[in-house]
Amino acid sequence: MSDSIEPCPYGERSEPAWPQRFRTGSLCLGAFLAGTGILVLQKTVDVRRADDGGAIALGFCLAVMTASSSAWGFERAGFHRFGVHPRIQQYRDDVHGPGIEIPYVRILPVQLSVVFSCMTVAGAFMITWLVRRGVSDVFVRWDEIREVAADVYTVSGSGASTHNPLIRLHVPGYEPTPPRMGHDKPDSFTVPAYVLVSEPNALVGLIDRLHGCPEDRHLVTTPEAPELLRPLPVRERLRIARKIPRQQWEW
Repeated sequence: MSDSIEPCPYGERSEPAWPQRFRTGSLCLGAFLAGTGILVLQKTVDVRRADDGGAIALGFCLAVMTASSSAWGFERAGFHRFGVHPRIQQYRDDVHGPGIEIPYVRILPVQLSVVFSCMTVAGAFMITWLVRRGVSDVFVRWDEIREVAADVYTVSGSGASTHNPLIRLHVPGYEPTPPRMGHDKPDSFTVPAYVLVSEPNALVGLIDRLHGCPEDRHLVTTPEAPELLRPLPVRERLRIARKIPRQQWEW
């Protein structure tokens, strides 16, 4: 029985399920927006001396918006999911025992609140009606899983498409019922990797490892379990992606 806590980013796969490409255009956009945000903030500080409340509020809103857009640009360029997210932690369930808790990302509600607050003050309060966290509990035994497969949820936009990572667990007899997500299919339970704080390739690699190696499943019960989801350094992920022929599923 192995007691190794070392992460296995790709599980039994020799390559990442979703290669993480370096996008020069997104990097340039992020840098441009970061510079713009700094200039706007400097101008706002200068306006403060004129005691113009409306101009100050507008300036700070624009600075926050450009900063958020800049962060999105750097993320699209390939700089995201650094190390083990602090919100990934060991979780103990009274019925099923200990495991790993992987929360949802919080970036979408933050971006929405910034946009609405720049429009009106009331928009910021409306976020808590507009954005709700759906919860559904589904328990699947390891022995019931027939296959762990990588998939994508493709969102088409003007001039480009975004491929969001999905992990499909093929479980014979599973039937999707509300309030589960629309990605589920008969005999297929979906893990929406793109909305979780863990790096998708590290997550599918861990699921692959625990599915194929029952002797390693006890590792998720230890206090060091979150280390199983530590991804490769960003530089290493980008280097590996350069060696892989371009394909449809890129993260």
